Amino acid sequence: MLDDLVSVQRTLRTTALTPAHVNQILHLADDLIGCLKQSPDQVTAHLFWRFKALPYVTQLSLTSAILGAVTGVRNQFNDTTLQHLVAGLLTLYSFNQAEIERQARQADGGNTRFPPLRPSSRLRSALRHSQLDVWDAVLDIAPSLPSWNGRLSPTALQPVQQVAVLSHRLARMLLPVADQRRMSWAQALSHLALHSSPQWRNWLAPLVDYPGLMPPGSVIRNKSGQTSLVLSVAQPDVIVRSLSGQQQDDIQVHRCQPTDKGLATQSIGRPQRLNQWWDERWQHQCDALLGITPLQHNTYRLDHPPPILLDIQTQLSNPVVDVAKLSTLISTEAPLVSHLLNIASRLNREQLTVKSVHHALMVLGYERANAELIQHALLLRLSQHYFPLQSAFLQFTRLRSILAQRLAGDDITLSLAMPTLATFANTGLFTHPGFKTRTQWRCQQQNALYDITTLHDHTDNASLHSHPLTLAKAWQQPASSIEALRLAATPPREMNTKSLIKRQATLLGLSLAGARMVYFGHSPDRHTETYLAQAFESLDTDHETFSRSLFDAATEIAVNCPLGR
Repeated sequence: MLDDLVSVQRTLRTTALTPAHVNQILHLADDLIGCLKQSPDQVTAHLFWRFKALPYVTQLSLTSAILGAVTGVRNQFNDTTLQHLVAGLLTLYSFNQAEIERQARQADGGNTRFPPLRPSSRLRSALRHSQLDVWDAVLDIAPSLPSWNGRLSPTALQPVQQVAVLSHRLARMLLPVADQRRMSWAQALSHLALHSSPQWRNWLAPLVDYPGLMPPGSVIRNKSGQTSLVLSVAQPDVIVRSLSGQQQDDIQVHRCQPTDKGLATQSIGRPQRLNQWWDERWQHQCDALLGITPLQHNTYRLDHPPPILLDIQTQLSNPVVDVAKLSTLISTEAPLVSHLLNIASRLNREQLTVKSVHHALMVLGYERANAELIQHALLLRLSQHYFPLQSAFLQFTRLRSILAQRLAGDDITLSLAMPTLATFANTGLFTHPGFKTRTQWRCQQQNALYDITTLHDHTDNASLHSHPLTLAKAWQQPASSIEALRLAATPPREMNTKSLIKRQATLLGLSLAGARMVYFGHSPDRHTETYLAQAFESLDTDHETFSRSLFDAATEIAVNCPLGR
């Protein structure tokens, strides 16, 4: 992998860029993330060793990329988003290699300011043309990176850019140039946390558990002066290999003490020497020790609904619902409880805060409470991994759900079903890979506003329509709801189905068109005008009622979920 990185940097310095080079860098980033997930301790160890055989700029690129990957994985970034963030960090220093190397060799004590970074305009143009916004966003901050030496405060920087700045700062502290002070990992992390605002510290917080303050690959010295290499983390213990004394090369479990001191980056010849320290004896110790701190958090499959939801369905299907048992069941999931209490408090006619699940069920009713729990659980699953457009999609989904409910009018059955249906109908936005590399939602198409496949200019848009069907089946939604999702983009006069399904499908198309008119300011084209006329006829409504529903939904969403364009 290091040879590939050196080759990429040589290419970026000397050769005109081609799409093949962009793909090569993305594959390199993907390999690095894959190695990190498969062997987190060995890859993390590269942060704390200075390899004499590698050029400084290569090691700086590798260190920044590993830091970005570790931070992204610990903060549950989407894999594709993280791949492009790492690709940006791998190429961040590739266009000023001579200046960076020259500064690394100087030891005059005066010029320790990092040289200005000037990314290739050819590369940035290629990234913009391919709509690889995340990668381009990392390179966009390159010219200002040398000035990020003071306090890190909230700015207009995007989250991926904030992580890139933090990775750069940490890498520079672990790999100082000239006669700058060398820092241990704990010192560098503490320094950065003290000089960051709470918004920035949120990205650093998960690093306290892994890699921890005594991370794999670091060298620690105890109060008696003996040094050990940390191999793995098992809070509050670490697995170490002794590097000195009579027990040299022994592997043991060590309880971290306040007197233990983490040392700054050590020097070694080649990276391959690190591999000999993580051997079978280390693996045996890991297998015997419970509680090894994992790199990744649990990831929940989208096509497997939370078991608690299925249990709730079972309880609600009983002829007589046991409210106490249902309340106890819901109370086992804190996120669902919080959401239910919040919704119930907002809708409580007595305008009092609802503090118990039992009270919330009484305020909302069983069917409304069940619908709210399904919607919230689904959105939690869809947003468990961060990508830049995530908040925009959550806002848009909330807007469409409210609009679908309002358009249902006084029909209680429809008004209860439509928010859940609209939420499922938007799931393709969260799962389409083409959106994971974007930082801005560019919806330039203004034709067929009722068809979700026109929300993205990618050539492969079929999944925007098909994936909601797959998820609705997996989450055991009624057959009528699944059929309505299938017909969501079909003009009402072309539907040959039952009245309820036709009304649900028409409301889905109408709510999407209305949400786009509110969110993007789109104007209906000829096809949309035809669809709206048929929808109004099918639902026995008119344009005035539709416009009033748009206004009411936009007002409500502005209060409860502000739109950020």
